[in-house]
Amino acid sequence: MSVELKWILVSIFFIVTPVISERCYRHGAYKRDPRDCRKFYRCNWGYVQHLTCPEGTAFNPRYMVCDYIWRVSECQTKCPPSSRDPNEPCPRTPPILRKDPSCRKPPHNTRISARSFSESLPDRRCRSSNAVLPNPSSNSSYFLCLENKILLKSCPPGLTFDHFKNRCDWSFLSL
Repeated sequence: MSVELKWILVSIFFIVTPVISERCYRHGAYKRDPRDCRKFYRCNWGYVQHLTCPEGTAFNPRYMVCDYIWRVSECQTKCPPSSRDPNEPCPRTPPILRKDPSCRKPPHNTRISARSFSESLPDRRCRSSNAVLPNPSSNSSYFLCLENKILLKSCPPGLTFDHFKNRCDWSFLSL
């Protein structure tokens, strides 16, 4: 084999190698970026995309979606959003379950909307705990079944609910 032919083959190898390393074979597969919890990789029809979650979110490998940073164990540096001092340690009990001394009884004629009341009732659509259901009136939220009750949840900013994948995703990725 001539020296020129060897040089051409070596040149082709080094040009093609980076392209091959950026190929993937499971369309729609996701993988967390080990260096930055806000970034992740997505396989898109054989090619790797390096994507960044919207501000205030991080890639949650458990659910394969961008989620609030405080919900992603790989990024546990922040407490859930609150009016507390950011230098204080995170409370162990979720804020909803703690007693709040500033909470007072409502006035005698307080009205409770039917919607807020019905959101805490058992729902026949919740046949299994942790089931996820699309919200027919909004693509930026969904329903989560928890202990036979249906809870309205919102997608993080910039994401919409994909009813085929049963998760929040970028709208350009949703079908």
